[in-house]
Amino acid sequence: MREKAEELRSTGQAQRGEIRVEYDLLRRARFSIRFGKLNHCTMDDDDPVGAKCIEDATVPPGHRGPLHDRCRPSRCVNSFGTIDQIPIWRAEHGSLTCLRSTPKIGRDRKASLDDQLRDIEIVLRKVDGS
Repeated sequence: MREKAEELRSTGQAQRGEIRVEYDLLRRARFSIRFGKLNHCTMDDDDPVGAKCIEDATVPPGHRGPLHDRCRPSRCVNSFGTIDQIPIWRAEHGSLTCLRSTPKIGRDRKASLDDQLRDIEIVLRKVDGS
């Protein structure tokens, strides 16, 4: 079976499998991907080691999975982005850079914007190396 799969890959004849088959394989492997607008999450509900969203958080009783409002794509090992999401991150970087250049902005606000810009730059480096 592996030999046939390798042959199909090497000759370019490999075809996309049926979506239901892919779903069943992911489910049997106990691996899930939560697709988001800015990043995707592979947090394992049964072993959330490294999930920054639940670190030091009060998790509601019975809740499983990530806490989306606490998501930190720049710092979480479970987070990954795709090329399709790069324009969103670049637009956010541009917007924050423009806001940071406002003449009368306070020192504390500038520091906060600098932190956000650093996080965005980390995500961009993770996704496309820019």
